[in-house]
Amino acid sequence: MAAAARRRLASDRQIAARGSNRERRSDDRPRDEDAPRSTARRGVVLLEVIFALALFVAAAAVVSGSFSACAASAGRLRLQAVADDLAVTLLSEMQLGLIEPVDDGPYDFNEPCDDWSWEIVTSDMDDVIDVDGPIMLRVEIVIRHSGGQCTRRLTTLVPDTADETEQPVDEGETP
Repeated sequence: MAAAARRRLASDRQIAARGSNRERRSDDRPRDEDAPRSTARRGVVLLEVIFALALFVAAAAVVSGSFSACAASAGRLRLQAVADDLAVTLLSEMQLGLIEPVDDGPYDFNEPCDDWSWEIVTSDMDDVIDVDGPIMLRVEIVIRHSGGQCTRRLTTLVPDTADETEQPVDEGETP
C-alpha cells in the first residue's frame, strides 16, 4: 500500500506542477515557453489579413477605373451617334432641296439639340477627270457640340446646281 500511495502522491505532484486540468496542454509544456510562438503566429495572421486587404483594395481600384472608363466611352459614343444623326438629317434636307449646297454656317440647331451647331463647307471637284455627266460638288457637313466634346464630318458629292448651264435645244426638237 505504501507503494500505491507513493505513486498517487507523485501523480498529484505532477498535476500540481502542470496546473489545473483547465490549463492542461496536450504538449505538456509550461505556458511561458508557448508565449513567443503564439505572438509570432498572431503576427503572421495579422500580416496575412493586411495583405489580403491590400489586394482587395487594389482590385477594387482597377474595377472602379474600368467602370469609369466604360462610362466615359459610352458618353462619347452617345454624342457621336447624335452627331451622325444630325449630319444625315442635314444631308437629307439638302437632297430634298430644303438647303442649298453652298458654304453656310455655323448655325445652331433648334430644340432639343440646341447645344449642337452645323456648318456646310463646299469645294469644287476641279481635280477630277472630266466625264460626261453632271458637274459634282464636294460637300462637307460639319457638326459640332458646344462643349467641344464632339466634332463629326460627313463628306459627300452632290450635283452642282449653281453652275448648271442651259444646253441649247435643237430647233427641230420640242423640249
